[in-house]
Amino acid sequence: MTYDQNPEPSNDEESSVPALSASSRNVARNQLVKVRSQVSGGLPPNLYRREGFTSPPPAGAILNDKAFINTPFSVLPLYFPTLWNPVPGHDGGLNAAALIVNQFGVICIVNAYLDQKEHDFISLMVNGTQVAFHTVTDDEASKGKAIVLFINSSRFFDQANNTIEAFVTPEGGNPVPSELFNIFVDRQLPVSPFPTFGKPYNENMAVLKFTDPLIENFGLVTQAQMQLGTEVEIANYPLDRSLPQVHWRKEHDVITVSIGGATESHTVTAFEAASNAPIKFTLYFGFWSQVPDGFRLAEWNVLDKVGNPSPGASPPRLIQVDSGASTEPLLKALFASESYYDPVRDLDFIDTRYLVVDTPLELLIRNQGYLPDDTVIITVRGLAADGTTSENIIEYPVTAITPIRVYIPLALDFLLLLSGGLILITYKRVRPGVADRPSEGVLYAIDGEPVEDGLKAPVVLDLDEGALPANTNPVRIVVPRYFGQLPNDRVDLIVTGLTADGRPVYATYTDMAGTGDLTFLLENPFFAALNGGYFVAYYEINGAAQRPASKSVTVPVGDAQAVLPPPWTLQAIHPDYTFDPAFSLANLNVRVDPHPVIVEGAQIRLFAIGTQPGGSFTSNWFKVDDNWEGSVVPFTVPRRIVTANLNSTMRLYYEVIPAPGAANLFSRDLVINVGMALKLPTPPKVLEATVISPTEAEMNPLHVRPPSPTIVTIQVPATDLLPTDDVTVHIVGMPGLGEPVIPSKPGVPDAGVDYISFPILSDFVAAYLGSFCQVFFTVMRNGPPVTSAILTLRVTALPSSTLDIVSVPEANGTSINVNTANNVKIDPWPFFKAGQPVFIELENSAGDLTLRDGLVVTPSEFTAGRTLDLIPGDYLKTKPNGSSLTVRAKVVLNGTGLESGAIALTPRT
Repeated sequence: MTYDQNPEPSNDEESSVPALSASSRNVARNQLVKVRSQVSGGLPPNLYRREGFTSPPPAGAILNDKAFINTPFSVLPLYFPTLWNPVPGHDGGLNAAALIVNQFGVICIVNAYLDQKEHDFISLMVNGTQVAFHTVTDDEASKGKAIVLFINSSRFFDQANNTIEAFVTPEGGNPVPSELFNIFVDRQLPVSPFPTFGKPYNENMAVLKFTDPLIENFGLVTQAQMQLGTEVEIANYPLDRSLPQVHWRKEHDVITVSIGGATESHTVTAFEAASNAPIKFTLYFGFWSQVPDGFRLAEWNVLDKVGNPSPGASPPRLIQVDSGASTEPLLKALFASESYYDPVRDLDFIDTRYLVVDTPLELLIRNQGYLPDDTVIITVRGLAADGTTSENIIEYPVTAITPIRVYIPLALDFLLLLSGGLILITYKRVRPGVADRPSEGVLYAIDGEPVEDGLKAPVVLDLDEGALPANTNPVRIVVPRYFGQLPNDRVDLIVTGLTADGRPVYATYTDMAGTGDLTFLLENPFFAALNGGYFVAYYEINGAAQRPASKSVTVPVGDAQAVLPPPWTLQAIHPDYTFDPAFSLANLNVRVDPHPVIVEGAQIRLFAIGTQPGGSFTSNWFKVDDNWEGSVVPFTVPRRIVTANLNSTMRLYYEVIPAPGAANLFSRDLVINVGMALKLPTPPKVLEATVISPTEAEMNPLHVRPPSPTIVTIQVPATDLLPTDDVTVHIVGMPGLGEPVIPSKPGVPDAGVDYISFPILSDFVAAYLGSFCQVFFTVMRNGPPVTSAILTLRVTALPSSTLDIVSVPEANGTSINVNTANNVKIDPWPFFKAGQPVFIELENSAGDLTLRDGLVVTPSEFTAGRTLDLIPGDYLKTKPNGSSLTVRAKVVLNGTGLESGAIALTPRT
């Protein structure tokens, strides 16, 4: 029986069905890589997305793992679950989310092919370098199973075409290649690398404009304008042109305008991408017919050619839509009683930090045209700080028309989830037999403490001390109810894992969200095959088009005590576990220590899985008798097998059958290197710094700020590296801003040189002004990372000339007129960013004043290129005539937010 769907929320009796006991089976050797539904209403037969193939599959084919079982390997398409298609000029694309969504790497599935045989060696090449491999087992060959491979995302070149090709080498035969596929990879988001600080929208995107001056100036779209079509204007992006060009407008970007839930898209042409001019296109009547009358939010966002979304949408604007359906004027806007006006933002706001109960909404009743039995339907649309949208519908029956106003509660729980975001409140009067009468709209900012962002991890039920018993049936995995959930949302549960013998598995399950927690009831065999291994589960909402995948949960399967210790060898020993053919001139001697399950009558065999053709070995079964019980069991791997993996690795483990009929047990892996041990005696270099010694350099921070490129280039020596190495640069010293996460790269030197360049944004330098950091790199080659020598990078302090930026612009020379408004203005400093705390103190012999106590640079201040703080007139008027006023200011650039780490600006007297 298969349980794979849950039609109702978790309070349904069926969803709480207890786990049943599955029948005993030899699970460790049954490597299931796909789950098949056998009942009506189960998973659909096509587990694959058509867009995930590197070449179009046959029309009408059932796209499962058997779809290509009669296809020769040479014409076999590869399948990537996260591939984006179509991508002009390529066989698909991988975006930033596709590269990081799975902790194992990018999934590539080689489906069962014609004449698939045991011991076939399958390898996957990216840009000419082997990145994954697998030796086909008897089970996989006889049952025609697909092969799941994982590719480390660092193997892909960014902003470039990447070639991908698979090979199969039959035992004793020659390699047979698949077609060569071209995949475009782009890790860079359009518009900007991250959202605007503290905003639910992106201030590097301009507000949507209408070219019709009547609409632009008055914010009203009439029926006549709808029928003619209304032209909109999208300014060039990003607005901050100092951002790297990888975020600039590009050909094939898709710009989508959204008004009141209706959308219209425009694809950027090559001509438009090469220009700085705004892009204009028309919204026709068909679009406007989808927009309900009333006040609506208008905004736009961007999706690049491989599906990377802009970090947030443009700042929203309110427009009124009037199709003429209602002959009555708009009803007055609702008012939130607990709201206040912020002149800086020119926006009303609700601060949830001061709310302990639901906040009342004031609805005017008397003389507003209501009749008894009218219904008021209030719609509160929320935009959270992370861009998630939600909607709260409140119905209020009108029972009396004499009250001046009524108070309708808006749930505090709803507002708390929107802290840092916005809400738009509209409503309509519903009366049988007449057209609905819409209202004016009102926009509120929601201030307060940020809540945990992102989707929660799924919850796996029926665990025993943190592990899922292997005989659990059905397996129950719960997707918790999430913010913004709609009943018809598509929820994809993705499960990846490793079996006890290290083979990857993959399955997906799909259902509609419903109205509460969603419980997936899943059949046992997929999870039983993981006995002694583990799986990782996460989920996506609506294909992760508008929000990232959820957090993941990792769950071991079976009794962890049943996992056996790894084998060990005489030649490849701690700490680097390297078999060096120059010193070890004979075979590889492997040993298995005594264990309580390795007793007389038990059987044991060794696996040595290599990474190259001809580099794998499986011993015969060895039956333990009383002479070997309690003793170290020796195995020998022939030298020719070992050396076939030169400059690569072998994975050693053993399998035990404790007694006839007992479940097979597998040991942990021992991974050994074959070749010389890697040593990295040379530290990296920083191109923009001055070399003091081989292990020390000094940088002037102004050399990595405009007008110079805002890039720091770290060069890693590549003389001793292999193309299969993964190289990661590390900068350490100040956690947070000072320790950026730098994507890894393959050990392939840049064209024509003997080093690998890592260009990164120079923002991290602000954390080390007048101080230093350490720069080094690590190389992952088959085993634990190897660390290079360390470079100490000293950063000089900012020159005093860059800190002389404080002024009172209204002052006449050194005199201030206390009868006029006066402000403290601070011009932009190096590394000027939104979110940096600013401290301003006013000092006078008759009394001091804290003018700004760590208030961070706001997005509007950042856009204006300065901070501006009004000096209270009452403070100035109480000071003696002719006395001195000193303005002292400090800014925090190191990312800590602490005043103790602030840099003092030049005082102004």
